[in-house]
Amino acid sequence: MLTALGNRLEPYLNQLEAIGAQPMVDALLEANRQFIALEIECREITASQQLNKTPSMGTIRKQIDPVYRAIISAINGYANVPSKKDAYMELVTEMNVLVAKYEALLMGRKSGRKEEPAENSKFLRFGVSREK
Repeated sequence: MLTALGNRLEPYLNQLEAIGAQPMVDALLEANRQFIALEIECREITASQQLNKTPSMGTIRKQIDPVYRAIISAINGYANVPSKKDAYMELVTEMNVLVAKYEALLMGRKSGRKEEPAENSKFLRFGVSREK
């Protein structure tokens, strides 16, 4: 709007100088240019913050879940190879202990909320298929 006003007043430059209003118009137009530059910079900053925004835990879990399941399947598959069974069964036992500790940690954080039974856990146990 101020740019349009400045463009409309341009033909009247001599009259504005005669009444001493030209410095005010110039200051107003300069302030408008600075405002537009700051607004553009602010929009760029906001856009970059939206692009660099940390994804939510739900989004991260959706991305990680297939990888987690693939790792479990691979370990379970190697645990069924007779020559590697003992080594992988030890790994499976250690991983199940870690999963149980992590589940206990999450349950401890859910103070005041209803606790889920272990069967409804989101975490798959190594060496055990939960699919029916």
